[in-house]
Amino acid sequence: MAHSIRSAATNHYHIALAYLYESAPKIFSDERLQATNPALFETLEQYLTEVLLHGTPVQRNAILDSLGINCDISMPEIRHMGRAAGMSLIEKYTVETCRILGCDFKGDMPTVVSMLYDDYGGMTIIEWARFFQHIAQSKYKDEYQSVNTRGLNAEFLRDWIEQFDTTRGDMVHKLRKELPDVPVAEPQNAPTIEQIRQFQRDAVAIDGQVHNWRTEYEFKLTTRRIERIRDERKSDDGKMVVYEYDVPIIEDTERAAYTRLYDFIAVFYGFTGASTKDAITDLTTIWEFERITLDIEVEVAKFYRSRSKSLLVQLKKFVVENHRGLLTAGLRKIAEANPSTGAFIKALTGKDYEGDKPHTGIEPHIQDVATKLIREFHDQYGDYVREAIEKDSFVLYRDEYIALRCIHHAVITGGIEHPFTKILNIEQQ
Repeated sequence: MAHSIRSAATNHYHIALAYLYESAPKIFSDERLQATNPALFETLEQYLTEVLLHGTPVQRNAILDSLGINCDISMPEIRHMGRAAGMSLIEKYTVETCRILGCDFKGDMPTVVSMLYDDYGGMTIIEWARFFQHIAQSKYKDEYQSVNTRGLNAEFLRDWIEQFDTTRGDMVHKLRKELPDVPVAEPQNAPTIEQIRQFQRDAVAIDGQVHNWRTEYEFKLTTRRIERIRDERKSDDGKMVVYEYDVPIIEDTERAAYTRLYDFIAVFYGFTGASTKDAITDLTTIWEFERITLDIEVEVAKFYRSRSKSLLVQLKKFVVENHRGLLTAGLRKIAEANPSTGAFIKALTGKDYEGDKPHTGIEPHIQDVATKLIREFHDQYGDYVREAIEKDSFVLYRDEYIALRCIHHAVITGGIEHPFTKILNIEQQ
C-alpha cells in the first residue's frame, strides 16, 4: 500500500512538473518580468524561486498569471527552505499584502507567522504566493471580514488558508485523475523525477540560507517605527468615514546607502586588487564637484546618499543586462590570439584539448563555451554560499553570483578592462 502511494505521489508530481515546463514560454515573454533575466539561471525552478523569494508583488503576479493551479505543487515545500527563511517569506507576503490592501496587521505577527508555518509548511512557494494573491484580490472576504475595518488578522488568515487548502486537495485529486488507469508499480522515470525533486529542494535550501543572511544584513541597515495613518473614505451610504490604522514604516539608517554600495563594489570590483575605499573616495570627490558646480540646495549627506542609491541601481542594472556579453567578449579576446579550438582550450583552461578536431576554428562555438561556463558557475554556487557564510563575508544572491563570475572571468582570464572602471569614473594609474 505504501509503495503504491509513493508511486502515485511521484506521478501526480510529475504531471504538475510537466504543466510547469509547458508554461515556461508564457513566463519568459511577460513584460512584467523583464527586470529579472532568465538567462542568469540554469533551470526554470531557480528562476521562479528567485522571483517568488525576492521579486515584487507585480512580478509574482506575472508568474502566477502564467501558471495554472496544476503547477502549484511542482516546486518544493517551504519547509525545505528552513524555518527562519520560510517564516520570513510568509511575513514578507503578509506585509506586502497589507500594503496592497491599505490596511494594517492586527495581532502579533511573529506568533501568527510561526503558527502558519507550523501548520502549513508543507505548502509550496508557489502556493503561498497564490494564497496571498487571492487575499489581495479579495477572493475570500465576506461582509463580516473587512480588512479595512478590522485589519488583516490571524482569524482571517486561518479561515482563508483553510479554504485554500481545500482547493489544493481538489487540485491534487484532479491531477491524480490524469494518471493511467492501470497503476504502475515502479515507473521507469521515478528515479529521474526524484532526482529533480532533490535538486529543487537543495536549490531552495541554499536560496533560503542566502535569504536569511541578506534579511539580517538589511535589518541592520534599517530602522522601524509605527505611524498612525488617517484615511477618509465614503461608506456605502455615502457618508464620509475616517479610518485610523497603524502602518509599519521601515527607513534606512544614515549609513545604509553607503554600506550597500561599498559592499557591492567590493565584490564586483575589488577582486582585481583595486581598493574599494579609493573608489568610493574618488566618487565622493566627483559628487562634491557636481554638487558645488550645479549649486544644488540640498543637505550634503542627503545628496551623497541619493547619489549612492542611484549608482547602485545603475551598477546592478548594468550587471544584469551585460554579464553574458562581457563573458563572451573575454572569450573572443582569447580566441583572437588562439583561433583554433585546441589552442583556445589550452589558453582557457591550461589543459590540452582532448577532442578530435583541434585545428577547427573556435569562433562559431564561443556562445556554447559561454553557456558551459555559466552552468559550471551554477554548480559552484552552493559551495560559494557555504564558504561565504562561514567566513561571514557579504553573500550574493544566485543571479548576482553568476553575473560576478562572468565578469570575473572576462577580466581575469579574458583580459578585458573591468566595466566598472568607466562607470565609476576611476582614473587609471
